[in-house]
Amino acid sequence: MSAKKSTTPDKRVETLKFTLRPNTLPNASDGNRYIGKVIPNGTMDFDDVLDRMIADGCMMGREEFRYLMNTTISAVMDEMLENPRIIDLGFCTLRPVIKGSFKYADEKFDPARHQLVIEALPSKKIKDAVATGMKLVNVTPVDIPSPRIDSVCQAPDYRRNFVSAAEPFEMHGAGLTVTCGDETAELELSSGVRVPVELKPQTKMDGSRCVRAQLAGPLPTPCPKRGKLLFRTHGLRGRSGPLVTVKSATIRLGPA
Repeated sequence: MSAKKSTTPDKRVETLKFTLRPNTLPNASDGNRYIGKVIPNGTMDFDDVLDRMIADGCMMGREEFRYLMNTTISAVMDEMLENPRIIDLGFCTLRPVIKGSFKYADEKFDPARHQLVIEALPSKKIKDAVATGMKLVNVTPVDIPSPRIDSVCQAPDYRRNFVSAAEPFEMHGAGLTVTCGDETAELELSSGVRVPVELKPQTKMDGSRCVRAQLAGPLPTPCPKRGKLLFRTHGLRGRSGPLVTVKSATIRLGPA
């Protein structure tokens, strides 16, 4: 069976949306403070691909396509199992790779730590078409959602809603993302004096629910009994000025 060249207009969606999220890795810097995430324009399965090919005028029938695809998959699986090699399918290349690291040069493969997987790499034609034919649009909200502080815990005994100048503390809540100095925090005393707060880099486990911090300045003497912990976050995409309101938590204060 032969296939005639399609005469229908190109139905490709040329606009591809993406959004940005804060980079919480320890090595984040001014040059990589956000990570992009593509928002696909939906999903397609093999039947959808067949519908597109038939609509474009391909002469081969649906069942013939299915037989060809199933036969191709079986042949590729047999080759990978019997004689693993790199297989070029025209639209993508399949190659076996190992996931996981090795500590010693003579270390053996350990299924508990290593995994053999098949990697699929798109062909140069597909990569070039996507690189030159797609218009990417950033749809990230200008403002990060307002943060919320639910509680403060003082290390090392984790006294709730208590802060002293001697020990670090943790702020727990939501939207408490720290990205490369975009956020600031202060302790506002009842006298109106504000003490700067140093925010620590976050880990993956912290997510946006926990921020580790410590007072960056001394408490006055005599020390007030209460104060407000203020957390400011700024907007994405380099917009100037604080774009989100201050959220605060009232805490008890202790001496150094």
